Amino acid sequence: MLTKPIRKTGFYLQLTTALISAFLLALTGCETQVNRPPEIEGLMAWNSSLVAGDSTMIVCDADDPDADDLEYAWDCSDGEFTGIVIEGTRYWNVGATYWTAPTTAGDYEITATVNDGSLTDEASLTLEVLPDLSQPPVPLFTVDSDTGDLMTRFEFDASASHDDETPVDQLEFRWDWQNNNSFDTEWSRSSTTGYQYPSAGTYFVSLEVRDADSLTAEHVHQLHVEDWGDPGWLVLAPADTFIMGNNDGAEEEGPQHWVILTNNFWIGHFEITNEQYRGAVQWAYDNGYVTADADEVRAYGQLLLDLDDEDCQLEFIDGEFFLKPVLHGDFEGEPCDDHPVVEVSWYGSACFCDWLSMMDGFTPFYQGNWSTSSEHNPYEAEGYTLPTEAEWEHAASYLDDRIYPWGDEAPDCDYANFYNNAFCVGFTAPVGWHYFGDSELGLQDVAGNVWERVSDFFYAYPGYSQTDPLGPDTTTYRVIRGGSFNSYDDYLTCTYRLLFHPENTDGDVGFRIVWRMDWWSDRRKPR
Repeated sequence: MLTKPIRKTGFYLQLTTALISAFLLALTGCETQVNRPPEIEGLMAWNSSLVAGDSTMIVCDADDPDADDLEYAWDCSDGEFTGIVIEGTRYWNVGATYWTAPTTAGDYEITATVNDGSLTDEASLTLEVLPDLSQPPVPLFTVDSDTGDLMTRFEFDASASHDDETPVDQLEFRWDWQNNNSFDTEWSRSSTTGYQYPSAGTYFVSLEVRDADSLTAEHVHQLHVEDWGDPGWLVLAPADTFIMGNNDGAEEEGPQHWVILTNNFWIGHFEITNEQYRGAVQWAYDNGYVTADADEVRAYGQLLLDLDDEDCQLEFIDGEFFLKPVLHGDFEGEPCDDHPVVEVSWYGSACFCDWLSMMDGFTPFYQGNWSTSSEHNPYEAEGYTLPTEAEWEHAASYLDDRIYPWGDEAPDCDYANFYNNAFCVGFTAPVGWHYFGDSELGLQDVAGNVWERVSDFFYAYPGYSQTDPLGPDTTTYRVIRGGSFNSYDDYLTCTYRLLFHPENTDGDVGFRIVWRMDWWSDRRKPR
């Protein structure tokens, strides 16, 4: 009996088809695990509008198809989110927070973001912030300069003042030029004004602003007014012949000898103050005459001002010089603007004279030439200089070669700021504070407060008369005169002299300046 042979090709095809079907069936029987993003189903605030500074609760209702835990994040351009009160879980996917509105009215968009660990969703809502009508206006003003003199008309601009419910042109302004609680102008809607001070000093200008609801607020700004153009700034010392030195004092004070000063000169009524130096060194820095950092001011390769020393009353921050409060003594914590500048070197004192000369249109004398000679003679300077030693002693002892600037009576703390068995003040005092110690010419603080630098190099006096003495062309040390708050009474005499290195600075060494042109000459008068 014959049988049909098996067709192998058909058999394998059937087997392959069966296997593929089984594989597909297995695949369709398995679930694929794909993470799905969360969805925010609602975002609401308890208050759709609120007053500036108030808070409202914001609630975000979200769902996650995979029942993942959700994290909530909140964002707004201003205001503050605080106090998460509900955190979402897989059973209760709701997040909430408190939002405190900013002080500026307007519309603010708040965005909530939910995150399941890898995927996010977000939603936003807008809240209206209304002005707080119970808040006073914000008073602000600028002034064209913080420092001027008796010829300066200070210009004030309060147009930056603002109020949420009152337009700027409907705000009212009034001014108190001395901040003495007695306003000098009536209420006005003009936001700009000007004022010229009748006398020198430090003033605190007060602006008061009133809004439409009669709510008021004040802003205070400090100004410095110098007396540059008044005879009180410089005091005339007449040409004269006087006896210089003291045969009964320290060795360096003798021998006595006649000195002839052939020209009148004007000498500073006061020692140069922190504010005067601050204004001049700022001008010098702005015009590229000095370099400065937080530690020092330099020019011509010399240290001018040691800002790093704890006694220095000036500081330099981001291109600006500022004054610190008084650091020590009875005046600690008070403004230092009218205290004598300290921690300034001889070079820094000389450079101040040059800066002031340039600001007043005079030819500066020093310009980095520190020598003294007939070719570089301070008596012939057009601008300001340090006094020569002879000029300083003549002005101090005028009119009768007295022992102290005020006379022959022994000093106490009414006459000078010095060490009188204990500190009178313990640091610098405002210039002119010890007015009982005025000299015959009216100079103040010639004795005590701070030592004063003079032009001369230190040398031994000759035993013969001199005319307009200069001292040597150059030596190692310069002379300082007058004693300081740290000195005993022996150092306060008109004849005592001390050598001091011109590079050195100290917390009790300063200076005053002179100018030698007559105010009634063809030259214009200084400041």
